[in-house]
Amino acid sequence: MNREEIHFIVDSLFVGNELEQGRLQLEEDRWVNLKNFKDPIVVFASQGDNITPPQQALNWIYKVYKTVDEIKRNGQVIVYIIHPRIGHLGIFVGSKIAKREHSAIIGTVDMIEYLPPGLYEMVITDEKGDDQLLERTVEFVERGMEDILKLDDGLDDEEAFGAVSAISRYNDTMYL
Repeated sequence: MNREEIHFIVDSLFVGNELEQGRLQLEEDRWVNLKNFKDPIVVFASQGDNITPPQQALNWIYKVYKTVDEIKRNGQVIVYIIHPRIGHLGIFVGSKIAKREHSAIIGTVDMIEYLPPGLYEMVITDEKGDDQLLERTVEFVERGMEDILKLDDGLDDEEAFGAVSAISRYNDTMYL
């Protein structure tokens, strides 16, 4: 990526959080609103991720939709999976993760497309015998917003980011 692309990502996604707020502008008169997505959304998070923990990776769902009924009315399918311990980079490059979670996600893409609108957790269960895998099952368990919100201690700690964003944007003008 070039300098402008990296700057756009940092400024729009990380500092400004514009995608979550429906204010991400790709081009003049071209905005991205998560509510306009019609394809299923799959989110992979991990309890062991200290950079983007599950509450951060999933809170956008509540902020964008507020209720599962709203997700359903919008015709959206959102599936999330939470690993119990892998770190941030391990989600993307871990060989064990690729064999288990990535294979489960890729292997169920067709099923995900046929899920009725709603919020689901992908649950992978391994049945082992004599230290080897006998069977792996994947199921999609319907979830509610309370399942997302219970991962966090509340959203109050995010209020300070508004001021940080404003200061960051102001400081950014010094370098452009």
